[in-house]
Amino acid sequence: MFAPHAFAQQSMSANTSSVSNCLCTGNMWDLSIPFKPNVTFTQTGVTHRILFTNYNFNIPTSCTVTGYEVSFSYTSNITNHIVRDSMVYLLNANNIAGISQELLTPNYVGNGNITFGDPTNLWGVWLGAPDINNPGFGFNFKLYSANQGVKFGFTNGATITIHYILASGIKESQSGSATTKVFLDKKNVLLSTDLPENSEVIIYNILGTKLVFTRLDANSSKQLDLSNLSEGIYVYTIKAGIRERSGKFILE
Repeated sequence: MFAPHAFAQQSMSANTSSVSNCLCTGNMWDLSIPFKPNVTFTQTGVTHRILFTNYNFNIPTSCTVTGYEVSFSYTSNITNHIVRDSMVYLLNANNIAGISQELLTPNYVGNGNITFGDPTNLWGVWLGAPDINNPGFGFNFKLYSANQGVKFGFTNGATITIHYILASGIKESQSGSATTKVFLDKKNVLLSTDLPENSEVIIYNILGTKLVFTRLDANSSKQLDLSNLSEGIYVYTIKAGIRERSGKFILE
């Protein structure tokens, strides 16, 4: 039998309940419509920093945070790549903290959806549960435009997802919407899916070396014996049609 604590999605998502402009120079964000801050560039250059805070998180105090994701949708009148983001940070106690690790700014054109970070991206900073549960935890964003007249707006605030591991022994992280699950007990792994199509499962070490490849039939389960692998952190990828999901687990 697999230990009942050895599987679970350990993440928490929340949207902001407070949006404000910083006391800095630049094009001012219009905050008159709740959770829909928007800006019109009356001059070229940058906006004020916009601060999304008061997320009301309540993650367990004994957990270990493994990554942060920030996502939002936007509308704009942008027709070419003249706009880029600037100062994409997390906020800790209302102060700038971790910086986005993205290599390039997204191409902001028309309307779209943006995600910064991932389940294993700590943004260059470690924050504990007391920091994240604090009302001053949040997201800092600034925008630059090379043209006047550019309009940009958030459609519904900015959502932050916190990924974490519980001290009780849950070592695996996976997407909350996934329908293929990974159950871990020591060096046995049970793969279970209710997808109506076949899946491919690949396990890598942290250096990216492929160690295990197996196929999982639709609506089925399969147990893998990983006793030949040493203790440590491993990464898995599950592919099913156009769907693809990755996560990590620890063998002890």
